[in-house]
Amino acid sequence: MYTFHFLSLIVPFLIPAHIILLWIALRRIIKSEADNIEKLVYKIISIFFPFFGPILYLTTGKL
Repeated sequence: MYTFHFLSLIVPFLIPAHIILLWIALRRIIKSEADNIEKLVYKIISIFFPFFGPILYLTTGKL
């Protein structure tokens, strides 16, 4: 019961955080000078792995 209450408090903050992280990551990926294949891979990772994908890209910053 406490888990559902905790989730109901956290979810309203997680959704906007995910959208902001995804937007920043995708913007940086598009503007990068990397190959199209690398851009495509990072876009797919960022979109299909919420939080993990954008954070992975933003922390590595190899593009």
